[in-house]
Parts: sequence; C-alpha cells; structure tokens
Amino acid sequence: MTTTAQYVGKVTPQIYIGLGGGGARMVSRLYDHFHDNPWWRKVRDESTAFVVVDTNKGDLDKLASREDMTTILLRSHGDWASEYGRSDPFLDHFLGNMLPRSTVEGAGQIRREARTKLYFSEQIVVSAIESALDKVLDDGNDFLSFE
Repeated sequence: MTTTAQYVGKVTPQIYIGLGGGGARMVSRLYDHFHDNPWWRKVRDESTAFVVVDTNKGDLDKLASREDMTTILLRSHGDWASEYGRSDPFLDHFLGNMLPRSTVEGAGQIRREARTKLYFSEQIVVSAIESALDKVLDDGNDFLSFE
C-alpha cells in the first residue's frame, strides 16, 4: 500500500473533544476505531487529536492506555475553594448557596457543579486544546491540507 502524500492526497486536521462521560465514551470509540486501521495510523494520526474533559477521575483512568489522547480532570472544589473563596462574582451568581462536593466521582449529572469545575479549569482546558492544535497543524506533516 502506497501512503506517500503524492498518492494519497491531502487530509484536513481534526480535533475530537469529548465533554463528560458520554463525550469521553464517544471520543474513546472513535479513537479505537481509527487506531485499528493501519492506513489511518500512517496518514491521519499526525493530523488528528483527541481531548477528553471530565470530572470523574475513574472514567479518565480507563482511558490511560490510549497513548496520544489528552485527558483533563476538571479541578475539584478543594482545588479552587481556597484560591477563589466565596468572593468570586461567578460563584455568588451561579451557585447561590450550593457548594460543589469534594469527590473524585465526578459531577454526577449535577450541571452547576460540572460547569463550575469547567469554569475554574479554563486555563487547563485551553492549554490542552492549544497543544492539540499545535499537533494537528505541524508543518512537518506532508499530508496536511487546509482546503
């Protein structure tokens, strides 16, 4: 099988981002499906990135065997409570009297908790997405196309 850029053509860069447990499962399935294909690993691997963001450490640990998948555990309440306290206007408006639980089990469908953790993990998430962009836009990839 010939896999040089001359014969294959160009590919478009892609980043798959999974948010929460359902998003993590979908990105994991895509990752497994793609990585089972040797042609894909040769041609597409360098122009594709996978990022999973979740509040559940256990679910992210299940993805640890995927070598080039970025997993992000959103900051727990204990990580940011002392940094921001209750003086943050977002917390006062969005959470009211509710404080997020201090667990590693995830937000458990508690939307306010998950969104709050995402809010306080913004820099980590943005950094991971920027790294994924750097990977898929690498000038050394002969198959890359922006058409």
